[in-house]
Amino acid sequence: MRVPAFWGTSALIPLCVRQGITPRAIALYKLHDAVIWWATPVEIASALARLVRMKQLAPSDWTRSRKLAQRLADSWSVISANGRFACEVGTTCGSLRFTGR
Repeated sequence: MRVPAFWGTSALIPLCVRQGITPRAIALYKLHDAVIWWATPVEIASALARLVRMKQLAPSDWTRSRKLAQRLADSWSVISANGRFACEVGTTCGSLRFTGR
């Protein structure tokens, strides 16, 4: 059974773009179901665009990386802007309230 864990954008990018840390990120991703916050897809798009601007990612690789991110996103649990777990249609998930300061 995979254990849920919060994944920030900086941990998800190496799953979409080959980097030195990619093998470790893949190993962790196999152990943990990704829980993300609602804006993570925007952050990923921004990070991929930045890598293209910095010439660390070719435009053709950007398309592949973006599609890979979308495929990965299909299995993520999302913490919505109101602090509740939002689940994709077809998944079984309760509503979980996150409180904090």
